[in-house]
Amino acid sequence: MLKWFNVYRHEIGLLIWVTTLALLIRSASASFNHFAETTFLKRFGVEYLPWAYLINALSGFFSMALLTGLLGRISVSRLLTFTLFFCGFSATALRWVIPLGYELLYPVMFIMKAQYELMLGVLFWNLANDLFSARQSKRLFPLITAGGIIGVTAGSFATPSLAAAIRIDNLLFVYFLLTAAAGATLVLMESLFQSQVFRIQEQKRDFKTLSFIEQWKKLPEIIRGSKLILFFMLLFVLPNITLPILNYQFRFIVDRTYATEFKLLEFLSYFWGVMNGISLMFLPFVGRLYSRWGLPAALLFHPANYVITFLALLLRFDIFIAVYARVSTSIIRTVLHKPARTSLLGLLPGAHRDIIRPFLRGTMVRIGLLTGSGIIIVSEGFVHPRYLSVIAVLLTAAWLIISWLLRKRYPDILLNMISKKVNDTELADPSEDLAKIKDRRARTQFFRTRLNSDDTQVLNGTRIENESDLRQVLALLDDPSNPVHEQAKLKVQKAPHVGTRVLLENLASRRQRTREGILFLLEFLDDKNLDITAFIKTESRICYRLLAEVRALMELRQTPERDLLIEHLNQERKQRIDTVLRVLAARDHSGRMHLIRRGIHSLNERLRSDSLEAFDVTTTKKISRILIPLIEDVAPARALKAGKKHFKLPKLDSDRGKLYAGLLKKEDTLAQALSLALIAKEREPFKIKPELLDRLRQSPDIHVRRLADRHETVGKPERDIDPYIAKLIHLSKVGAFKGLSIIHLAALACVAKVVTYPPGRLILQDEATCDTLYVLVEGEVTAVGQTGASRSLQGGNVFGEAAFLDKAPVSETFLTVCSSRIIEVHSDQFRKTAEKYPEVALQLCGLFFAEIRKLHEMRDDRVNAIPSPSPLNTG
Repeated sequence: MLKWFNVYRHEIGLLIWVTTLALLIRSASASFNHFAETTFLKRFGVEYLPWAYLINALSGFFSMALLTGLLGRISVSRLLTFTLFFCGFSATALRWVIPLGYELLYPVMFIMKAQYELMLGVLFWNLANDLFSARQSKRLFPLITAGGIIGVTAGSFATPSLAAAIRIDNLLFVYFLLTAAAGATLVLMESLFQSQVFRIQEQKRDFKTLSFIEQWKKLPEIIRGSKLILFFMLLFVLPNITLPILNYQFRFIVDRTYATEFKLLEFLSYFWGVMNGISLMFLPFVGRLYSRWGLPAALLFHPANYVITFLALLLRFDIFIAVYARVSTSIIRTVLHKPARTSLLGLLPGAHRDIIRPFLRGTMVRIGLLTGSGIIIVSEGFVHPRYLSVIAVLLTAAWLIISWLLRKRYPDILLNMISKKVNDTELADPSEDLAKIKDRRARTQFFRTRLNSDDTQVLNGTRIENESDLRQVLALLDDPSNPVHEQAKLKVQKAPHVGTRVLLENLASRRQRTREGILFLLEFLDDKNLDITAFIKTESRICYRLLAEVRALMELRQTPERDLLIEHLNQERKQRIDTVLRVLAARDHSGRMHLIRRGIHSLNERLRSDSLEAFDVTTTKKISRILIPLIEDVAPARALKAGKKHFKLPKLDSDRGKLYAGLLKKEDTLAQALSLALIAKEREPFKIKPELLDRLRQSPDIHVRRLADRHETVGKPERDIDPYIAKLIHLSKVGAFKGLSIIHLAALACVAKVVTYPPGRLILQDEATCDTLYVLVEGEVTAVGQTGASRSLQGGNVFGEAAFLDKAPVSETFLTVCSSRIIEVHSDQFRKTAEKYPEVALQLCGLFFAEIRKLHEMRDDRVNAIPSPSPLNTG
């Protein structure tokens, strides 16, 4: 069921509560709406309808202005709760006034029901936009809308029976009960999801202190900074000019067709119930249509149908066309238009939404409604309602053109919004400077400026004339010497003909330095025949294969070896996907893909979601459908289902032999070593094929050879764990190394040694020079400072790192309290590892600075603990 509705498991709880809230709010609005509309038409008069629209539009200005001011000071959830209870109590108070016979009460309630529905709708969808990102909205808002439609449908069908049972005036009590239930639901929801979604948004804090006047002064600045808002202003005005015309025509025909109050109430109730029931049939599947067509394309259907509707009313003005007009426009608005428009509003920053949504629903909608009502009032008496369709057709045609322009410019608008959110320093690539340089000669100079003054002449005389020469030069990209690395790039750049196919093939290299160099080169090589689609397909197929292996491994018994292998395969998949994104960015000289990639890797979930949406609408559908399931954080089963539409993937979760054979045949020696270690932990016998085992025994990696030699049969849990794997497991549990990948940890494990110290053994003496990094695996170590203060170190702690960086004397003495196992890494071996993997050194530097902060905090605590001298008594 979750796959059918395209809902992720972690979204279920919040989605159910929000949908229930929508159901209660819409069912309450339905009961009040039917009551107010029926009593107005029959107890006050249809001829006053245009004036009611006019007053309603003017009232909307004040109600939305009030909301704008309150949203700047009160959280959306609290304000919605208060509004729900206020609406219910005020409607109940009016029920006691009805017997007094004041006729003006009915237009008051007609306007009240519209204003209440408007305010509740604005607050509810503002809350929904805060809870769900724009990309989530594409999938979930149709379902939430479906919940609201269920409420409207239930309220519509129940209204005639309730009116007959308790009298029509008592429907106001029903409205009170439903709004009170919605308010109680919201209070309970807030308490359940407080830590997740009802915390104050960081991006809203700057706006909370603004007064109402200051918020409205800030409005022009917000509008000028967003083309999307300019489009929304037009898309809110034009439809609402035509809406009063259509409503007037519909009510004019219905009032002439049904003479009695009860008949009219019965028709309206069942009419709205059936119409909403039809909408409900389509809503669960709309999210898939959004994914296929995109949000802006969905906005085209509504104005196109309006053009058809008004042309039909112009040709035939009767109850059948009126029903068609109302049903078709309402269904398309409810099913396609409104969820898409609300999702697009979610692209705006949260603080801006608090100002813009009331402005659009208050000011722009009211301008449209006032204009439409004014057209009706001016035409009344000398133009039949039928011929208002001529004006409406022209307006809806303009609406359709604006929607088409939004669809055309949507990718650029989205990227412009993302560029304002992305931190310029986040995930900066050296190659991004090159994207700004278009001239080939200037690019060559750019390379030269990156060479050190002591550059070596290792490449002098080397010429690239064929693919063999190119491969030899590319091999030098992995050279630890920066001058050699830079000269190799310069040599490739200056070559008259470079086979970019060879460059793409070498991107599969597991050597990060080589990969970075090739990505740098792809930035400016102008090969028009380069087909990156084939590269993307190859890498995507590998990523889906990795995902299938991860899913199969998750079915096995949990062991440290299994968890390390899963983490390693996941990291390889993410690295390959990032390589694909960087290739796309390198071939996109507009810089748009660089921006999207930054957003995708952002820690800000909403920015990441918006960037995925931008990737979806910017790239071709073929590439998007392949890559999006791999980039999004979805369950492996869901991603694999999408991958099977494009690739033939093996079914590994039910075939252990095929799983292990595939893992052991990889060129990745770390995956081979972890797979052999995992097989050794299997409870059921598993025999590796002799030819594969012989291949593993001839591996260039010493650890793979040793593990292959130890392999006999599975099912010997008493056998000691391999020392290399043991060190890798211990290092993975050290909190200080959490930022390192499994490859980096494996590199450390290769040069580390495990030493067991007895109790009371001196490891480091203060003032002694330290050239070793210590990682406490198990046991306890006491660190005694020069002042005599001591601290206890437990398993997983690292010590000696500060002096290790520059071989300076240590400032503490370290002694074992009990028998302790410690992993030691010598500085010379660490330096060689850091040259190959700079991330390891950076992680250690971070650990060093964290230790400095800790020492400063300890010093501050001691200073604060010193009592202040008491003042002298002067008598």
